[in-house]
Amino acid sequence: MLHIDPHAPLPRAIPRRPSNADGAMFAVALRHARVLGLHDERVLEDWNARRLASGAPCRREASHAAPSNARYYFLRSPEVARIERHPIAPPAPKRYLGFDRVAQSLRHVAIAVNMTMRERLHVDPLEVQVSVFGGRMHIASNFHAGRIREALHLALTDDTLMSGAPRRPAPGDVRNWDAMVASRRVRDIAKLRHRYVQGHALDRVRTAARDEAMAGVGVPAHGSPSGQEMLRQLDDAFDTLRRVLRDAASASPTFRDLVVHTPMRDVPKLASLPPGATETMHAEQCIQTAIATHAQAWHREAVARLGLASDTLIVVPMAGRFVPCAACAEVEAQSRTDGGLFDPANGRFVLHRSSRRIGKAFANEVQHIAQATLAKTPALAAHRAQLIADRFVTAPQTLRAYGTPVVLDYSLDTESESSGDDS
Repeated sequence: MLHIDPHAPLPRAIPRRPSNADGAMFAVALRHARVLGLHDERVLEDWNARRLASGAPCRREASHAAPSNARYYFLRSPEVARIERHPIAPPAPKRYLGFDRVAQSLRHVAIAVNMTMRERLHVDPLEVQVSVFGGRMHIASNFHAGRIREALHLALTDDTLMSGAPRRPAPGDVRNWDAMVASRRVRDIAKLRHRYVQGHALDRVRTAARDEAMAGVGVPAHGSPSGQEMLRQLDDAFDTLRRVLRDAASASPTFRDLVVHTPMRDVPKLASLPPGATETMHAEQCIQTAIATHAQAWHREAVARLGLASDTLIVVPMAGRFVPCAACAEVEAQSRTDGGLFDPANGRFVLHRSSRRIGKAFANEVQHIAQATLAKTPALAAHRAQLIADRFVTAPQTLRAYGTPVVLDYSLDTESESSGDDS
């Protein structure tokens, strides 16, 4: 019987001559992303499966033991440097169409809340991510989630936030972080107030989004509901945003349809952290974990309130100040397939982002993984989460981020950081 040492280095694929069947040996990890050989992936999966079955700990757990149900990602700077990327300048402008228009507004909310927490509440959330579906707006931050409601109210009512920066940065400042985020604060808060609180141009934006979605533009790439089902959800997303934001801007907001998700509320923390490290679950994974936890009930409520068929896919648009980091992109890609939360084959939810770019991999962060989104059973979900965490250390060349473009100046969630358009 062949014995494979689970502690041995990752085996290399055996070189072979190309054949006409090679086209069947590849899988696309993400749209527009690098193509990975299935042979390499199978070697990796087989190796990791044996490693986990043997009880061999990953080296992070050897010195900082996590509870058995907590899988997490952690890298030091030299390990991040092994994830090869191609730096690019801030991209040229793009138009936001269909459901991308909803995602654009979610990004405006994320930036408004994030910058207000920094400017007025003097706390650093690091990142804020937002989603809207089922008649509610969902929001989370990496840190200080308890201040989100207050920050949203201030963003929509405190006029001093509209000063201190030009609406557009000077041409020479397009790669200046402080200038870019300050101008975005002013610009994005103004858009939220104008479009949703005051109601100007919202009907025009909604009509355009409907036409674009019906033409198949700006819709989820990994599965979409049918025409009328999609339009009802699109209308509901705009209606929900207006209802939530008008309430938040009122003198006595109720926040009835705003759901704030707090990272690490139900995730055991490590007994000790590596020196200089922080610990959290990134904001988008926090929201996605909640959806996975309540998947059956929230899907049932979402289809019932819009009069949709019980197996209708519910679109979950999501956006934040940043594009998903390398770890979050890996988790989201896995959640879209093989029975994960956003696998269209489940007939429940489909994730939609307006950007295909992948952000940086961050060092010195213990990032807990939203493993409930990865599979239907806890055991398989934990197994897949561990594989993701291990690949960052043992096989960075297999990551979706490897070899892809990255904006090193900043990874703001838009394709048009350098533009003067309506982004």
